[in-house]
Amino acid sequence: AVEFFKKALTIDVGVFGENHPKVAINYNNLGFVWDALGEHQKAIGFYNKALAIDVGVFGENHPKVAVCYYNLGTVRQAQGEYQKAIEFYNKALAINRKIFGENHPAVAKNYNNIGIAWQAQGEHQKALGFFNKALTIFMYFFGPDHPDTKLVTKNLQSVNE
Repeated sequence: AVEFFKKALTIDVGVFGENHPKVAINYNNLGFVWDALGEHQKAIGFYNKALAIDVGVFGENHPKVAVCYYNLGTVRQAQGEYQKAIEFYNKALAINRKIFGENHPAVAKNYNNIGIAWQAQGEHQKALGFFNKALTIFMYFFGPDHPDTKLVTKNLQSVNE
């Protein structure tokens, strides 16, 4: 997958230039693959490149910027850097709340991940609060049988065990 994303990146940089949203998508894709392969530092580098482009093109308060922060949070969480992950998740949350309001699946996803990071640090009460917020939103939008709702329900159960 890395080779194909690198080829796509090379093509898009040639066609659109370095500071184009399509190039940022390629950087995000490369970050995702490197993160999945356990190459977290490489992932961070690519996610930061995507973030720089997206902030430059769209400004700070845009869903694509929120995705970049979310991705940086997931890689920090994978590294066990939970406080840093929470910082990035909170940046994504602030953007998503500003754009979509409090009751939106993107906001719920941020709440869920913040809860996971708090739970990993043994902060179960904080985790419960975030999981409950996420569950309320997912139930409203998707009902009890949606995968996102089931995931948050499982996360809540794991805190209560």
